Amino acid sequence: MHRIFTICMLAAALLACLGARAPAQLENPLVARGDRSYPPYEYTDENGDPAGFNVELLYALAEEMSMDIRISMGPWSRVRKQLEAGEIDIITGMHYSGQRDSHVDFSVPHTRVSHVAFVRKTDNIESAADIAQKAIIVQQDDIMHDYVRKNGMGRSVHPVDDPEAALSLLASGTHECALLPLRHGLYYIKQNRYDNLVAIEPPILQTKYCFAVQEGAKDLLSRLNEGLFALKNKGTYREIYQKWFGIYEKQDAWQTLRYYILGLSVALVLLGGSLMWTYLLRKQVAARTRDLEEQTRQHQQTAQALKHSEAWKQSAGPCFPATHGRGGSRPEARKAANSW
Repeated sequence: MHRIFTICMLAAALLACLGARAPAQLENPLVARGDRSYPPYEYTDENGDPAGFNVELLYALAEEMSMDIRISMGPWSRVRKQLEAGEIDIITGMHYSGQRDSHVDFSVPHTRVSHVAFVRKTDNIESAADIAQKAIIVQQDDIMHDYVRKNGMGRSVHPVDDPEAALSLLASGTHECALLPLRHGLYYIKQNRYDNLVAIEPPILQTKYCFAVQEGAKDLLSRLNEGLFALKNKGTYREIYQKWFGIYEKQDAWQTLRYYILGLSVALVLLGGSLMWTYLLRKQVAARTRDLEEQTRQHQQTAQALKHSEAWKQSAGPCFPATHGRGGSRPEARKAANSW
């Protein structure tokens, strides 16, 4: 009887385990979600379908690794909470940070992202240092929201649902800056013609952009990393990257070249000024040297003339002036006359 009871208990435990949610890496299909408003990385297109670099990359990876993955989009704050709660298997794109790594696991980076401050052109904000005490707009629970909370930035911080809302507020004159990914902000500025907005560079923060899985989902993480390496080796990754970011790479290259040109121009101006200053200094030194040489020569001539004059006086001996007239004669002459 005791043996039958033990068997029943083991069977009940097994059924309970089977009824519970299995680890994400063992489920098929896998559930992946992303941010519905994060173009060109990920977004919901006009047909209501997932689109963007992250989405296309994950689909290519799934095909390469024979994985069944279903992707959908949602509000970022909600998607992040779903992964941390174990309700989904994969986030298509999440910026790495040490704080986030304590709640989820990250793949190797599939992209690197620069985050900048967007401001109005008419405002007197020229560098990241100028925004420390400004009214800052961020996306709710985005990496820059984490960043400003961690560093205590901003006179006030205003979270919004998505980056487009952040730029819309800023363009309309509300608050003073928005902290967003550079390419992401440029996408919306071009699309919505926010001609009064500009990005401040260099970046405030650069992050590794990765796939994210539930904490401890090591097998799934290993498959994702393996798939990324395979796509890179085959050239598929580069093709997808060029499709979505080729135009931005050209803009980035021009931006980089512009900084180099500016730096070179400043260096040339400084070098030219230094050479001119050196030339003028040498000219002044040469003129002063000539003056000193001329003064020295004149002093030498004067000293030589005085020396010759003194020598002549010593060689001539005492000299008596001749006396003219009747009564006058030299003493020697009178003495000679008396001797007769």
